[in-house]
Amino acid sequence: MKKFLIIVSFLFSVYVQSQTNAGIIAISKTFSEDGKSYLESIPFNGFSHSTVGKTKVYKNDLLLYSIDKPFTTYRSRNYVGISNDAQHIIYIIAREHTLRQEKLKNVTIYKSGKLIKSYTTEDFSDCYPTIDKCSLVCDNGLDIVDEEKSVITGKDWIYYEGVTAEQIMLFKHPVFMKNDTIYCTNSKEITTVFDLKNQKFIERVGFEKIYSHYSLKDFWQLTEHKKIDTPIDQDENFPKLKNGQNLADLIAKKFGLKALKRDQHEDVIYEYFHLLLKGYIDQKGKLEITNLEAKDNLPYEEAKSFIENQTYDVSFLPAEFDKFFFTGFNYKFRDINDNVAFKKTQKLREAREKEREKRSKQLE
Repeated sequence: MKKFLIIVSFLFSVYVQSQTNAGIIAISKTFSEDGKSYLESIPFNGFSHSTVGKTKVYKNDLLLYSIDKPFTTYRSRNYVGISNDAQHIIYIIAREHTLRQEKLKNVTIYKSGKLIKSYTTEDFSDCYPTIDKCSLVCDNGLDIVDEEKSVITGKDWIYYEGVTAEQIMLFKHPVFMKNDTIYCTNSKEITTVFDLKNQKFIERVGFEKIYSHYSLKDFWQLTEHKKIDTPIDQDENFPKLKNGQNLADLIAKKFGLKALKRDQHEDVIYEYFHLLLKGYIDQKGKLEITNLEAKDNLPYEEAKSFIENQTYDVSFLPAEFDKFFFTGFNYKFRDINDNVAFKKTQKLREAREKEREKRSKQLE
């Protein structure tokens, strides 16, 4: 039987899909069945369902088009496949989630770089996670893998005695593609057979029927992950400014505040407010804020403009990333005037005490 390519992503945590990527970002390269086309996917953050990044599509090593979205498969059972003509891409998010935006449905189909179809788990696999605890992509790893022995050897998966070749194939290849047709097996071991180029459902059958046509020797894994440490400044999780200054110090000076790191406690007699700051910093050192929260402690628009108008140090940011998502701004603030800060502290604590008393009376 003619061998065909399959894109599969199984590393140390193959059957544990994380919401964030602890310390490692992976740039992935996924090939078509004939090996002539491939996509290169670069996420700009470490989330397993990242929607921010870039994917470049090639045929015969020539760039055809780009998509402003990554297809993340590293350390997960997510799957991405590309047709031989490089025009069709399918992306399957293995874990069920509650977000229902088109780009975050469990199955999305792209043609020539444009999103043309999307499916929920229920639509694609006739699988209802909220009713019967069914999942889109089968994960039988906990049932067949001797994790302890596998970790000790560090070479390959070690299976329990009695595990069959069919179980191993399902573990390694719950989703695969042949002749631009997708075979996706859910946790009930029902396989959805889907025509990628025509976006048509062919059939849903038991995996044993699929296995009767293929075996492990018919597959070879072809996926490449270039692993990069999550970009962070050597001293801070949030980058300093290009001139070496600390953003927290500038904010404090601008708005008449005193700044402390969140884990500092020398000013325990004062109440501090925490500034939540998240955003993307590009290769030019410019910040695009996605989340800024300080309640009523700072004038929002003025603070946002001030922070975004700074130029940040990105000397540590790998060239592969057009921009990257930073969240580690770990500072808290209070008024620089001790008397003013103390009065604000008293006012806040009195308000909290009144609220407690109010709730106590309501419970009586």
